[in-house]
Amino acid sequence: MSQHEWTPVDRGATTEVFRIDCGKVVNLYDRGTAEEAVRREFAASLFAFEQGILTPEPLKIIETEERYGAVFREVRGCAMLSAIAADPSMTVPHISELARLHRDLHRRPGNVMGRHQREVLSTRLEHISWLSLSDAAEIRERLRGLPDGSRLCHGDFHPGNILLAGERAWIIDWMDATSGHPVGDVARTALLLRYGSLPGGTPEEVRLCLSQIRRQMMQIYLHRYAAGRVGLIPEVRRWMVPVAAVRLTRSSRA
Repeated sequence: MSQHEWTPVDRGATTEVFRIDCGKVVNLYDRGTAEEAVRREFAASLFAFEQGILTPEPLKIIETEERYGAVFREVRGCAMLSAIAADPSMTVPHISELARLHRDLHRRPGNVMGRHQREVLSTRLEHISWLSLSDAAEIRERLRGLPDGSRLCHGDFHPGNILLAGERAWIIDWMDATSGHPVGDVARTALLLRYGSLPGGTPEEVRLCLSQIRRQMMQIYLHRYAAGRVGLIPEVRRWMVPVAAVRLTRSSRA
């Protein structure tokens, strides 16, 4: 089947998703996406799948019309973010599930990932042109003072990257996965829940609905993730400055 016969399914930040055949989809990366980045995400997806995490099975990498693509087993469902926007009364159970999934993910080893959270953050900090040299140096110093870790970290864990299919929740988009400290990953998710941008084309009524519950989503997530753990919030706050600074350089995916 040629690319022209594929059925469009979705559009992400850097990919178009097409249904191809026999229960398969392809994430077709935008032109100019480095082969290394494509292979890195494929490897991270495969590692997560082999760890028993509920994520679509990665099958192969393809190249078509000067674009790279990653083929996966198809999972038909809706994004958790869309489900919350459609029925805000389900915010608590959905965000509670988000926190549970994240806790479970952080129990997995990440030391074979090939990229470390601290190194990725440090590299991205170098691309922040609007920071003064002194401010950049202060943020790097803060980063050096944060604890190290070797757990599997997703790097972009939010309701838009969770597919709900029946009673199951599937984790997608492993482009930013690293080995690192879980609290750094939690800080990023908290930041995304509170301030993250929505996909282009999101209806205005959905934007308005989500803007009214962002703070609630962040608070529920942190409370459920902590699950009685004392001291998590101060730990998350220590990670917020470097994580927030890097969030503003989203286009520079190291």
